[in-house]
Parts: sequence; C-alpha cells; structure tokens
Amino acid sequence: MIRKDSIRGQTHGAIDAQTFRRKFRLLIFNAWNVPAIFGLSFILYVQILSVPEMIAVMTNPLEPLFVITWIAFSLWYFTRWVRPVVAYLENPTEESVKAALNCIRLFPMHFWVLFFAYLIMAPISVIWAAELYADFVPKPVDWFRISMVALIVSIIVGLPIFFMILDLFGRALTGVPLARAHVTVRTKVFLIGALVPLLIDTMLVQYYWSRTGFFTTETFVVWLFLELLAIGGSLIFVRSFGQSLAPLETIVGG
Repeated sequence: MIRKDSIRGQTHGAIDAQTFRRKFRLLIFNAWNVPAIFGLSFILYVQILSVPEMIAVMTNPLEPLFVITWIAFSLWYFTRWVRPVVAYLENPTEESVKAALNCIRLFPMHFWVLFFAYLIMAPISVIWAAELYADFVPKPVDWFRISMVALIVSIIVGLPIFFMILDLFGRALTGVPLARAHVTVRTKVFLIGALVPLLIDTMLVQYYWSRTGFFTTETFVVWLFLELLAIGGSLIFVRSFGQSLAPLETIVGG
C-alpha cells in the first residue's frame, strides 16, 4: 500500500511534468543520435573506411535515413512508454504512482532491447551503404572491427545515458516509497566494473590494430581473457560489497 500523504507531498516534487518530458526526450534523442556521430567518427579514425568512402556513405540517403528513422521511432516509442510517469507528475494519485512505478520497472529491458537492436543494425547499414555508394568490398575482418565499434559505442554512450535516465526517474518520483530498487547498487557496480575495462581494452585493440595492422588469433585470445578477467573480478567485488552491506540492510529492514 502506498501512503496517500507521500503522494500528496510529491505534488511539488523535484521536477514538474513539462521539465521531465523535455529532459527525457532530450536523453532519448541523444541515446540514438550520439552513437551515430561517435561511431562513424571512430570508424573513420581507426581507418575501417577511408575519408572518400565515408563521404559517399553520408552524402547518400541510406545511412542518414537509417539514423533519422531510428531517432524518430525511439522518440515516438519512449514518449508513449513514459506517459504513466508524466500522468503521475500531473496528477499524483495512488493509481498513477503504481502505473509510473511499473513503467520505470520495465524501462531498462525496453531501452536495452531497442538500443542493442539499433547497434546491431547500424554496422549492417554502414557496410551496405559503403558497398552501394563507395564500391567498398567488406572482408570478415571488417565486420568484426565494425562490430567492436558498436560494442564501444554501447558502453561509452549507452551506459551513461541509461544512468542519467534512471536519475531523471528518481527525481520524478522523489518521496515515493519503493518496495525494492529497480537497479541495485550491486548491479551498477558490476556494470561499471565489468564494462569500463572492456571499453578501455577494446579501444586500445582498435587503435593498435589501425596503427600496426597486426591482429592475430593470439591477440584476440588475450583480449578475450582480459575481458573475462574483468568480469570475474567484478563479480568477486560485487559479492564482497554485498556482504559488507548486509549489516546495514539488516538495520534498515528492521
């Protein structure tokens, strides 16, 4: 049961409906716009495509249309998805807060499914556009390298924006009691501890590869080993962190 006095107290909360809607749309726009800018710039920097090839890709309709379509779809989809939160901010009632909490609880799954779908399709659209307009002939290694770029983009762009959206949700529902956290501190620690080393190693491999042209099975095995080591270390740290918080959880629960 959600206390009505908590709901009334939220009427003048940390953020109003109009501000929330504007900031949320801006974050969603950046989540689908910045990856295109950063990803294409990085592809050019590590020389997967040459400057003339990139110009051909960007001055023909396929790639710009792909990006614009995804931005428009994501704005339409998530603007509709977040309506319960906006409705709660406009009229905080027991029913509206339940709908808002349910919306926020399911948001991470919807965000990452669409975001990863976008990043999976993005390399295909770039390679296809390069084939059509720049006579680019992709090799298997080109597909692998551009997929690594998508991985870099997902971490360096997607993760910070995702956390900013969660913070925005937190401001919108300030004062509303939660039965449990939607994204726990342990999950955040694991994501940062595992994905930041993955980001650094992948960027270093891409840079080294572009400057030396050297990449063998041994390089891939070492890269994969470092990523698994980072994930394993993060899991150990999260477990230790959880044990350290156990006494505090007991006090709070009591």
